Amino acid sequence: MIRWQCDPSLLLVNGHRDLLIQSFINIIKNASEATDKNAELVIKTSYSRGRRLSLAASDGGSHVPVQVDIIDNGRGIPEDIRNHIFDPFVSGRNGGSGLGLTMVASVVADHGGMIEVDSTSGRTAFRMNFPVAELDKPAPIPSKPAKGSAE
Repeated sequence: MIRWQCDPSLLLVNGHRDLLIQSFINIIKNASEATDKNAELVIKTSYSRGRRLSLAASDGGSHVPVQVDIIDNGRGIPEDIRNHIFDPFVSGRNGGSGLGLTMVASVVADHGGMIEVDSTSGRTAFRMNFPVAELDKPAPIPSKPAKGSAE
C-alpha cells in the first residue's frame, strides 16, 4: 500500500525534473525490494520547519526548505553498511551495483539539497530537503549527467 501525504501549499523546487523523478523512483524501488507482501510505503511532502537551506538568491538569505520523505516498513538497512549507503559500490542486496543511492545523493546535492536516512529493523526513512525555487530564475543544469539506474 502506498500512502500519500502531500502538502498542497508547497512552493516549487527548481530542478531537473527527470533526475529528481529517477532519484525518487530509485528510493521507492529499493523500498519495495526491502518489504514483503504487507508493505506500506509513505511518501510525504512538507516544509522542513526548524531547518534552513541557503539559496543562491539575490537577498543572499536562507529559506525553509521543501522536504520529501519516503518511508517504508521493510527490514531496514543492515547496520554494517548504514553509514556508507551513499558511497559508491555499497549495496545491501546480492547483485546490487551500489550506485543507485550514490546517484540519488549526487542529484540531491546538485540541486542544493541534503539527504539523510534513518533506518531500524522494520522502518527506513529517507528525508530529502530542497531549497524552494526562485520563480524568476531558470532551473539549474546539472554539471554532469547522473549515472546509474534504479538499483
